[in-house]
Amino acid sequence: MQAPNDLFYTAINPISKKPIWMAVLCKAMGMKKSVPDMLFLYQSRAFFVEYKIGNGKPDKWQRELFEKIEQIGFNIYVVHSIGELRDVLKKEMVI
Repeated sequence: MQAPNDLFYTAINPISKKPIWMAVLCKAMGMKKSVPDMLFLYQSRAFFVEYKIGNGKPDKWQRELFEKIEQIGFNIYVVHSIGELRDVLKKEMVI
């Protein structure tokens, strides 16, 4: 799968299980708990992707935050595989 040159993406908070000192540092730097794993920017649009393993689902705090983010107009997708990520990129007209 080849991403377009004008697609920007980045991990937001890539370490989920952090030691206390790292969690304190992340919070001091402005990182928020339960934010989706990845941010994608493409052609003046933004959307988020949350990766889950197996049959994993967002926890209570993630669901609450995801709902707030969606209420202000951004899509959030939960994916479990590369195939599902490809489907998201097609739905968002990236590929």
